[in-house]
Amino acid sequence: MPTSRNGSQILRLALLAVLLTGSLAPALQAQLLWNSTANYQYNVDSLIYVPSTHVLTVVFSVTNPMSANTPYNILSGVAPYPAGVASLRVVVGWTNNSYGLPEFTNTAAITTVTRTWMTAVPPTAPNGVAPAAPVSLNALAGPTAAKPCGAAGSPPFCPTGRFWMITTLPAQVSGVGRLLIEGHPSEQTGFDALNQPVYASVPVKTLARDFAIDTATPRRQIVEFNKCKQCHDDRQHGNTIVPRLSLHGANRNEEPAACVVCHNPNQTDAAYRASGAEQSVDFKRMVHSIHAGGFRKTPFSVVGFRGTVVDFSQVRFPSELRNCTKCHIDDGRKGTFELRQVTKLGSTINTGSVINNTTSSTVDRDPSNDLRISPIAATCSGCHDSAEVRSHMISKGASFGAYQSVLEGKEQCVTCHGPGRSEDVRRAHEIRTSGSTYDR
Repeated sequence: MPTSRNGSQILRLALLAVLLTGSLAPALQAQLLWNSTANYQYNVDSLIYVPSTHVLTVVFSVTNPMSANTPYNILSGVAPYPAGVASLRVVVGWTNNSYGLPEFTNTAAITTVTRTWMTAVPPTAPNGVAPAAPVSLNALAGPTAAKPCGAAGSPPFCPTGRFWMITTLPAQVSGVGRLLIEGHPSEQTGFDALNQPVYASVPVKTLARDFAIDTATPRRQIVEFNKCKQCHDDRQHGNTIVPRLSLHGANRNEEPAACVVCHNPNQTDAAYRASGAEQSVDFKRMVHSIHAGGFRKTPFSVVGFRGTVVDFSQVRFPSELRNCTKCHIDDGRKGTFELRQVTKLGSTINTGSVINNTTSSTVDRDPSNDLRISPIAATCSGCHDSAEVRSHMISKGASFGAYQSVLEGKEQCVTCHGPGRSEDVRRAHEIRTSGSTYDR
């Protein structure tokens, strides 16, 4: 999120450190060690999925590309993987191919999860409490911790210096799986006044690796990260310093392919809310809403970890907001921003969860009863959210709170806004084939 480089940014990062560790001893410094990222790389050495048992085995490593890819001992308990400070997780999501285009949904058998607001994830919820969360395994500690190659039970092709994990995915997995390795090593930068070590996080680029479950058709790539970096580079753009993309406590870094695993059409902020209406955090809707924060008629805010409210209404896109090619893939003739006449999942805005800030909340993870915004409207209304435009969308078949079975195939947007039509997105947004905009 664009922000100025001032005390408020440092305070925000310091508070984030407290949220992550529960204390400041040993402490995480506010800054991120971007200059150290060249010394770390996540690798998947072997990935085997057995459809009949849903067992996934992964052999992986964290290596130093600057030192002949020497592997790190992630279980050492000392820097760069000090116990209780560093983070490393293996995350697995999966698509549902029933809606025309593959989308991550992570649908599993658990349909409800009860938790007391802001407490730890219940052990009965192996893939979290959010409505459409993937399976997430702690590689550093606890019952899911990785084991070193050579330990009892090591799988084949498990070289020295590597680690392995085995997990059984839910029986409902389908489509294409995506395995992520995410987290952050922590390097010591000094000592505090109590002579406790002070650490700073290294935002290592998240790794994403697809594998077939019952199909080999992956979710299509929508944006090109090199384009994201044209703004997200920790430099001044206009009157704003735009930070590099390190999110969720420096655990998910500079890899949009990881974002969409959690930020999928079935996902809302229900798991963290104490009150109020749920907000969709589907990537296509959320990112447009964030970038258009200063353009929207209605402020866009999301409730995050431990009930933190994040309001994006002060965001100002540091370029031409109408120029979709600033983020989207485009070859001048066909762009991923152009509308497609394919049935897709709408963005959930109401999961049916029972949200309460004084007693236990029940998060509904059954997507069949979700109320949704139809998919094209969910995307376009992220920026174009005025009452007038909303009425126009509804008149052309859009829904703002309907079951998937009701909204499927109803949107007529492509009639005018489809590729080559009178008001296609390229023309309406005044985008030249070179990616620049023009005046009509």
